[in-house]
Amino acid sequence: MNKYRQHAFLAIISIWFMAPMAMATEISGYIPSELRHRYPDDSFIIKVNDFAKEGMGFSNRFFHDSRQVKIDDQGYFKIELHVPSTYFYIAFEGLYGNGSERQLLTEAYLVKREGHLHMDLSASPLSFSGNLGPLIELQVAINSEIRSKKGKPYGEWESYFDYLVKWHGRVLKSIDRLVNEYIESVDAMGREIVAVNALSRLSSSIFGLVPDWLDRAKKQNLDSVPLYAVYDTIKKGFLHSSPSNEVLLNASGYAGAWLNMNYVSLVMNGHKAKSDTLMITLFEAIEGVSDPLLRDQLLMVYYFLPSYKNADFSKLNEAIDLATNTTVKNHMSRLKVEQLEMPKVKNFAFLDEAGREVSIADFEGKVSVVHFWFNGCVGCRFLADFMDDVIAVYRDYDDVQFIDVNVDKEFERWKDGVASGKYTNPHEINLWTGSVGNRHPLLETYNFVGFPQLMVVNKEGRLVTAKASSLRTNKVEFKDKLSVLIEEHR
Repeated sequence: MNKYRQHAFLAIISIWFMAPMAMATEISGYIPSELRHRYPDDSFIIKVNDFAKEGMGFSNRFFHDSRQVKIDDQGYFKIELHVPSTYFYIAFEGLYGNGSERQLLTEAYLVKREGHLHMDLSASPLSFSGNLGPLIELQVAINSEIRSKKGKPYGEWESYFDYLVKWHGRVLKSIDRLVNEYIESVDAMGREIVAVNALSRLSSSIFGLVPDWLDRAKKQNLDSVPLYAVYDTIKKGFLHSSPSNEVLLNASGYAGAWLNMNYVSLVMNGHKAKSDTLMITLFEAIEGVSDPLLRDQLLMVYYFLPSYKNADFSKLNEAIDLATNTTVKNHMSRLKVEQLEMPKVKNFAFLDEAGREVSIADFEGKVSVVHFWFNGCVGCRFLADFMDDVIAVYRDYDDVQFIDVNVDKEFERWKDGVASGKYTNPHEINLWTGSVGNRHPLLETYNFVGFPQLMVVNKEGRLVTAKASSLRTNKVEFKDKLSVLIEEHR
């Protein structure tokens, strides 16, 4: 070994010994024998989201890592998670408790590095211990409060909104009380992050309903003044939180609630919901945010959450310039390539009805309109209905084809869905993602986290758009806009 290589080798060894290692977070638990029948593979999945590091602190629907957790013969399990950030989120897939058929902890829960969480699934409700136990208990209790019934405005219109304001105030007090109850067992930063997450979720649960209520008020000639009063009350409560940058960096829903609040404000001031002008104005609101951390998170929400499928992609260059976080810039740059530069579609395989592998490359030579669905999806049924009119026009064209891809994990559910005729058209090619379901690599590549999804691929196998489902405003407009895309690339 020459002198230069020897020095380089010693330097690498020194760095290896000196570099700080991320301390592990341990998740363990016990599953009693009477529940083992729910785990035919003796395992379940834990999903991890390091929001602070990945620059995607905006939704519990995005997870950066998934790990299989094995259950031993006695029913015990244990896994160590090495995550760089002090705080991160976990959720479980296929974890069942005693006395309930529902899966447990499917939502994202904040945990802290170097902590230990033990779960006893023989207890009902689920029992937590370890130094992370109180942090999880606090979030479970708060989520229960937020889920408490807020009713629907089917009775007295005005009195319902009076009730809603009182319900909101009652839940806010419950959140404050619960956070204070854990002042000794959960550190201050953890409590602040949990409180901001709770307020964001509470606010969004009401903001998201306002456009529908406003539409009903117009159609039935109802007084809309109570709606504006509710909006103002929720807005004041949300803005009062003003999280610090450290809290904001780790908070999972603040940016989403902020954007939802401003979206609803535009609707209440006369903008048509989901219209191009509304989305342009919403982007301008993001441009006006002075805090670079919040602005980065808002850009991610605007372009990646399913709620904003019709985001203004022509602004992507401006978004890249606005972003300060390198990870956010990288996400935007990849999205720009997908949306504006028509790259080749990632060539992942699906399965046909005979179990043969079929890839997107197999369909080159024709314009392909591909929609993704699952059995039981209401929105998927609406999209299928919208698609029927388009398919009726192009089904006999030699250079256009329609493909539907099911994302259910079970073969029989896929076949049942096709047989029902609710989600597909007889003139479509039926494909399946296989047992991986909605974890198929193509879905993850194109950020398909909600369904239905619709993509258009040109004759050369290049992506025209992965966001065509955003065209689904009404049947006539959908047919016109999708037809324009098809004609442009025939």
